[in-house]
Amino acid sequence: MKIFLENLYHSDCYFLPIRDNQQVLVGVELITHFSSEDGTVRIPTSRVIAQLTEEQHWQLFSEQLELLKSCQHFFYST
Repeated sequence: MKIFLENLYHSDCYFLPIRDNQQVLVGVELITHFSSEDGTVRIPTSRVIAQLTEEQHWQLFSEQLELLKSCQHFFYST
């Protein structure tokens, strides 16, 4: 997703494992960061989220869902 505030920013999503005290995986958090097109400037996610329109919120949410769908095989226990 690309957002224009005072500069053009794009979103990057990452998965962060959540572990209990015994280091057993109990969940995965989806983290979204926003950075400038050339990657030299990062902007706090909370600042970007606060300035998104309703349509942009839905677009970001849809992109996050698509990422989860494309990686869903990682979340199944075998």
